[in-house]
Amino acid sequence: MREELADFKEKTQTEVEKVQKELVETKREVEQRIKGIENAMPISVERIVEERKLPIYDASNKGIEP
Repeated sequence: MREELADFKEKTQTEVEKVQKELVETKREVEQRIKGIENAMPISVERIVEERKLPIYDASNKGIEP
């Protein structure tokens, strides 16, 4: 019984380590994609609002002119 528990614990620990490594790799990939998207953005939202004189909305959905 103890041997079975030890095997189970070892297998579980190995699986946890594997999943943790995959999570780190996935996080790194997502961060790289985000950086790529940010770098691909030609202009900022603030600049679009300023150039087009778009109204800014507050929480009550009443337009406030800039």
